[in-house]
Amino acid sequence: MDAEGRKALIRRYRDGHRAVVEALEGVSDEELDRSASDEWTPRMIAHHLADSEMMSAIRLRRLIAEDNPVIHGYDEVEFARALTSDRPVEPSLEAMRWARESTAQILEAVELCRADAVIVLPNNKNIVPVAKQVDALSEKEVAVIAGMALVFALLASLYPAARAARLDPVEGLRRE
Repeated sequence: MDAEGRKALIRRYRDGHRAVVEALEGVSDEELDRSASDEWTPRMIAHHLADSEMMSAIRLRRLIAEDNPVIHGYDEVEFARALTSDRPVEPSLEAMRWARESTAQILEAVELCRADAVIVLPNNKNIVPVAKQVDALSEKEVAVIAGMALVFALLASLYPAARAARLDPVEGLRRE
């Protein structure tokens, strides 16, 4: 992706909350609590989007700032059930807006780093999508190597290395 394409994606990301705000324009409080499928209501969805955005913002910051970030998952269904019952959606929409704005600023700043490449070694599966987002939006090469891949690679190399260590190099050369 070239610099202009990346800038366009960041602008689109930054402005994404507007689509949610526009979708909820003119929706009454009563309508916010109605679900066509008896599942998530518009109110729950609006709060969920803000929760998700804030969680992603924190994950990105931890990924950038900490040497060994622990990125926790969360139960979005439980969050929606427990935290959205009758709260007004406007504060959550603003939280979504500003979480996106500050994250967009960080994504833009990543490009100013002096390194050409970044290697991300996530310590759990929840950070992998965040790291891949950074890769997609960055001109820098971002390699995401899942922790279990390193463990399997190390384990796979132990047996051949142990066998090779027991070989007599002179004997090995004679057989060739």
